[in-house]
Amino acid sequence: MHYVGYSDKYDEWKDLNDNGDSDFPIIKYESLVLPSEETLPERITQFCYKVSLQVKRELWSSRRNNPEVRFEIPIDSDVYEKAFRIVGISYSIKKITGRLICKNEEMDHLLGHKWNVRVKNKFGDSEFVAEGPFCFWMKLRPPLDDSVLVGEKFLPYKFQQEPLLIVRFVRETGNSRKYREVFRI
Repeated sequence: MHYVGYSDKYDEWKDLNDNGDSDFPIIKYESLVLPSEETLPERITQFCYKVSLQVKRELWSSRRNNPEVRFEIPIDSDVYEKAFRIVGISYSIKKITGRLICKNEEMDHLLGHKWNVRVKNKFGDSEFVAEGPFCFWMKLRPPLDDSVLVGEKFLPYKFQQEPLLIVRFVRETGNSRKYREVFRI
């Protein structure tokens, strides 16, 4: 039995039929396992590809009337710390501390060349990430409460949730002429 609010040194085994003290609920806490440090470079590469792909998906969205884009992707905290937390400048708004990218080129080394543009057709009609307000932050989510049936009793169970990378930017539409001017093809 684990007593909520107390360290593991107070854990003890109890009979399931023993109701115990209702002031101390039993909770099983399932924590996330972070992969090893050896796999970090590969996980950073894979995650950056996912972000780049999601940006491109968002660039040709059906929501044309709203140029503001926001999406979330699960991220390992060590990937955020080693790759994303060191890019751009820090900012803080309403309890959110994130990173702000002023020039899109600042993300090229992570997301690849042309991560910020999507050309739709042979005429050069395109959408791209507007220069300026590209920002992101990591959001830690609280454990997910659940219950598990053990014998004839439901016991509380908590699952630790993986953090999310929240990305926000403004989408802009262009044509071949504007595309060539902005991206110098």
